[in-house]
Amino acid sequence: MNQKIKRVFLDWRIMLFVFILFCALLVIHPNPWNKGVVIRSVRPDSAAYVAGIRGPTANQQPMSREKIILINNIPIRNVNDYYDVVKQFTYNQTVIIKTTKATYKLFTKPIIERIPLGEKENQTILEQVFDNETNTTKNITRIVEVEKFREEIKGVEDIGLKVYNAPKSNIRFGIDIEGGIRIILKAVDKNATPEDFQITIDNLKQRINVYGLSDITIREASDLSANSYIIVEVAGVSEEDVLALIKSQGKFEAKINNETVFMGSDIKYVCMSAECSGIDPMQGCFKASDGQYYCKFRFSVSLSQEAAERQAQATSKLDVVSEGGEDYLSQNIDFYLDDKLVDSLRISADLKGKKATEIMITGYGSGINNEDAINEAIKNMKRLQTIIQTGSLPLKLEIVNQDNITPSLGQKFTKNIVLMAVFAILTVALIIYLFYRRIKFVIPIMLTSISELIITISVLSLLNWNIDLAAIAGLIASIGSGVDHQIIITDEALKGESRKAYSWAQKIKNAFSIITGSYLTTLFAMIPLMLAGAGLLRGFAITIIVGITVGVFITRPTYAKIVEILTSK
Repeated sequence: MNQKIKRVFLDWRIMLFVFILFCALLVIHPNPWNKGVVIRSVRPDSAAYVAGIRGPTANQQPMSREKIILINNIPIRNVNDYYDVVKQFTYNQTVIIKTTKATYKLFTKPIIERIPLGEKENQTILEQVFDNETNTTKNITRIVEVEKFREEIKGVEDIGLKVYNAPKSNIRFGIDIEGGIRIILKAVDKNATPEDFQITIDNLKQRINVYGLSDITIREASDLSANSYIIVEVAGVSEEDVLALIKSQGKFEAKINNETVFMGSDIKYVCMSAECSGIDPMQGCFKASDGQYYCKFRFSVSLSQEAAERQAQATSKLDVVSEGGEDYLSQNIDFYLDDKLVDSLRISADLKGKKATEIMITGYGSGINNEDAINEAIKNMKRLQTIIQTGSLPLKLEIVNQDNITPSLGQKFTKNIVLMAVFAILTVALIIYLFYRRIKFVIPIMLTSISELIITISVLSLLNWNIDLAAIAGLIASIGSGVDHQIIITDEALKGESRKAYSWAQKIKNAFSIITGSYLTTLFAMIPLMLAGAGLLRGFAITIIVGITVGVFITRPTYAKIVEILTSK
């Protein structure tokens, strides 16, 4: 028996199988002792973002993502450690974060509330004015009367990181296990083309990436009635802003006198930094006669040369009017989102006929108090920045289903899966042993099945496929099919012991004719399901196809060779 075991490990086909299994383990990269917290996303313009920290890319393997090790020399072993340290921060504090890639220096920001004092004060400002006579831009200073405010610090602004416990492997888990949100969208227009869906998916990815999120799956799907959908899965987070952006078509147009001067496709750059976006420092917030507080935001935008020319042509037709001591053009520039007017701005007189590629976008937010007005203004600004930055979606979308899954539910489910998997393996091993009464067949069958599971998961990891409920069902089905095929090989081998007329080649031919027929039947049954993409069943189909293909071309021949050696004289 020892001689046969030695022959098993010296066979070149078995050695090749072991090499493939080793490569699969390298891909999965299991490390049950991995500690720390991994950066899931970084909020733009936050303290962390300014310090140079960036979120992972969508295709980056979990184990290669940036992991926080120390914060101010305090070890970070898990999420609880991270938030225990972060909640102790004070404003204007220097924070040193050491990660697996670099060391960053952050400066925490205070949350400041600007309280109007009901008084006015003079303020000197610097303006750039275009001189039509000399065709140049001049810098001029002037004194304006502005609202006087008192600033009050209300707390410490979040540093802008979303983190999660360091992963134990490169296996990507879906929202069924990790927790998160799944949204199924449908186009309102029933005549939408596949190209419209693809453009919409690309723009949705860009929109959501603006928020620094990375663990996102956006794909087109259809049901068996040929109805098309877009499925958005955001693992590990639940973002209200994501819902707001997904529901909106985001068609952006700027019009002067009902004439479009630029659209989303004309936008070259949208400022997201504090230097050129945020609450307008010149006007800030104020309390209106209706008792509501209003805050004005502003951010700069760069336009294409073609858009600048259209704007110059449109403004050249307008008259100059005076209002409140300032000169403006006779028409406003109106901003439309989804064909609805969302803002209307006065146009400075010095832009008349000017081909300006740099403009300032402003708007307002309101609330029952100053803090609410600031938050609303910032929220409106970010939404407008995002929609302008990503252009317009060709499809109007509506949400047909939304599922929220908490991480605790997923963790409980994972523990149950592990327990049931161990129980299933032991049960199958016992049944095989009771059937054959030979331990030399039980061990290879179980080891081959476990190896097949590891290789299949590694392939799914390379494909960046999430392991969710559908994928787990597919893994169970493919492994079950693998055990069946190995039993067929074993039966043919044992049949030959009593019927010497069977050569080993004939035994394998008989076994693999059955296995190949079963493989092709399953494959052709799963392909339409995969192409149709009927909801979560697409993941089930893809997992089964990968699993049975790995089995037929890698693990089944390997097991057949092991049985050949073990049954040889």
